[in-house]
Formats: sequence, structure tokens, C-alpha cells
Amino acid sequence: MNFKLLIKKCLDEGIKDVEIYSLSTKSNSVEMLNDKAEKNESSNLNVSNIRAVYNNHIVSTYVENMTDENIDAIIKRLKDEATYVENTDPFFMYEGEDEYDKLELKDNDLDSFTLEDMTNYLKELDKEAKKRSKYVVTTESSIGTTFEKKEITNTKGLNVSQEEKVGIIFFSVVVRKDEEVKTSYAFTPFKNFKDIDKEKLLADSVDVAVNKLGATSYKSGQYKVLIKNTCMLSLLGAFSSQFLASSVMKKMSSLDGKIGEKIFGDNINILDDPYINEFNMNAFDDEGVKTRTKAVVRNGKLETYLYNLQTAAFFNTKTTGNGFKNGIKGELSVSPTNFYLQKGENSFDELLKLVDNGVYITDLQGLHAGLNPISGAFNLQSQGFLIENGKITKPLTLIILSGNFFEMMKNVKYIGSDLEFRSKFGAPSIVVDKLAVSGK
Repeated sequence: MNFKLLIKKCLDEGIKDVEIYSLSTKSNSVEMLNDKAEKNESSNLNVSNIRAVYNNHIVSTYVENMTDENIDAIIKRLKDEATYVENTDPFFMYEGEDEYDKLELKDNDLDSFTLEDMTNYLKELDKEAKKRSKYVVTTESSIGTTFEKKEITNTKGLNVSQEEKVGIIFFSVVVRKDEEVKTSYAFTPFKNFKDIDKEKLLADSVDVAVNKLGATSYKSGQYKVLIKNTCMLSLLGAFSSQFLASSVMKKMSSLDGKIGEKIFGDNINILDDPYINEFNMNAFDDEGVKTRTKAVVRNGKLETYLYNLQTAAFFNTKTTGNGFKNGIKGELSVSPTNFYLQKGENSFDELLKLVDNGVYITDLQGLHAGLNPISGAFNLQSQGFLIENGKITKPLTLIILSGNFFEMMKNVKYIGSDLEFRSKFGAPSIVVDKLAVSGK
């Protein structure tokens, strides 16, 4: 579609402050159960969300496969919506910046990998998993590639776009020994199929599941605890809302009024960085604001909340470039880019030795029901292993990890170097001097 023509016709019809948020995607994916394909599909989608002001009302419409021929129909839908919507809140629109960082698409082999290639790859994974352990009874897997182009254009002169191409593979196993059943899964994003680490996928799924066999509960007590990086990033994600200006504005954050105050230990640094994770990079947010790296917590001190245009106006400050949509139809809100705990210097093996005797937490369940983001309290069903004399020994299950996130972050003794990202959250493994583990 000719966006300039659409904007011109909108203005001619008295529709002001027009913004077009456009998303084009091309994707291929395969899903497997054991060695049988359950689903394989290719899709092309071109969608846009148009928002504007008409008769002092904020109006919006969602359009698929926009063409010049349906411009008049789009204008009619926007004008019709103004007859029944009551949204007269302030309308925030960004005029753009002189220069944005360019996200260059790197050379990759994703386009050359067909649905048949994907199916054969997953079949081979299933075969190798069952060869790896006689206890594997079921595998479930998926693989997909996506090309995405995002564009934002508005009547204030903003005109930005960026492209992304990425793949992701998921592999899970069910193992059974006698009547005992355990599961584990692994997934990894990739930019080239040749870069997929098949050995790591199998180790993180098959080996981890097998190692859980024979797990028992453990006596309740206060223990030195090593929290795996993937568990730590899940915890950080679960409490990330406390750092959003939108939560502070709604009085739903315990960090209200604490900018400049010490909230965590001296060794805690939490950053929001749009470029650190190559699988989730953003040169601009969904309002067209240039993104930037910012320290949210530096040496334990809260330095900033994350803002979009609306919350920045409310607090009389500048946006941090964290205005994002939850999907093309979603409302603009405040969201991190890549929100992570900065890594330390200790390797994972060094962390085990520093714990000496304690508990290693590898799985957390109930992250939505088992914690209170405002108070920081958490009681989470967990799995893991006993650490004895600096080594991982007995598998543990049916245990509950309890504590308070804000207090825990004041008592982090050691931070690992094994920084891991999943989606927009990242963390290394950490050691906490004392946490409650409930079992027998």
C-alpha cells in the first residue's frame, strides 16, 4: 500500500495524527510427535494497525493485506469507530529522530532449508534421543523460521523500519523407568541451521530427564542455594513488572519513589539492552523511539524505571524507548527490550565448589500463582539436585523454594559467568547464602 496516499486521504477527511504500524512476516514450521509429522505449514502475512484521532476520539483499526483499493474502506472504518468509542485520553505520537542504528540482516541459510529438510532433521533428533537412552519413550519437537519486517509511519514525519530473520528449535522428551516418569525440554534460537548444537539439545533434554530418575524429596531447612541461570531469568521476568513506570503509575510497584535508593546488594547490576541478545534486537520501540542501553539497577541502586511516551509524560521525564505492543492488535504498553542480570566472573563449576554443600535448583513451577510481584514473596514447587562437597549428587523433587525476591537480591553471594537469554529476559546462575527449602 501507498502509506503516503492513505495519510493524505485521512487528512483530507479530517482524520488527524495518523500512524500506521505495519508488520510483514513469512514463516515455515514443522511439528513432530516421535518421528511423525503432526503439522507443517508455510505462511505469509501482511498486517497493519492504524490509529488516529477523529472528532477528538482516538480510533484504530486492524487491516490484513493492505492495498490501495481499500483505502476508502479503511477511512470509513476509522470514522465509524469514532461514533461509539469513548477514548479521549491524550494521544502520544513520536516525531522520530535524525538517525537510528541499522540492524543489518546477516548472511544465513534459513531460506534454503525446506519443510522436508526440517522434518528430516527432527526425525534424526528423535532417532538419536532414543538411541541415547533406553528410557526415552516419547519425543515432541518443532522447528520454525520467521522473516519479519516492521515499519512505522506517521503524520509527524516518523518513518522507520527494521528486518529480522531467525529460527527456533524445540525438543522435549518423556522418559520412563518402571512406573517413574520424568520430562525435560530444550530449545534454542538460531540464525543458521549449521549453528544448531545438536549435542547440547540432546544433553539438555535426554540427559537431564534421565538424571531426574530416582528423585526424592529432602528434609526441610535453610540451605545455601545455587539457582540455575534459566530459573533465575524466569524469576527476574516474573518480577520485572516492578521496574515498569506503568506499574508505578498504577501504584502496583513496591519500588514507587525509590529511584536513587539502594534496593539490592552491591554486586547486582540489572540492565535493559536492545542489542545484547542477537535473537531479540530492536533499533526502535513500537512508538518509533530510538532504543538505548540503560542501567536499571547499578551496584544495587535503582537508577530508573522503564518508560514509554505516556508514562514519561505522566512523570515529567523522557521515554527510555520501552513502548511496545503485545502483538499487532495489542495496546501500547511498557515492556523491556532485553532485561537481564549482569554476569559475574565465576564459572558454573566454581559456583558448585563455592556452595560446597547445598541445593541446586534446576526447575521452577507456578511462577504466576506461586509469587506476589509487589511484595516479592514466592513459594515455588521446584526440582533440582543435592550438592555435596562441591559436586552434584542426588536428584530432588517435591520440594518448595520459598523466599522474598527483593531480600534474596540483597543476599546474592556469587554470580556466575553463564549468562543465558530466553526471549527478552536473561540471567546467569547465582548463589544465595540462605533460602528456605521445604520437603519432608
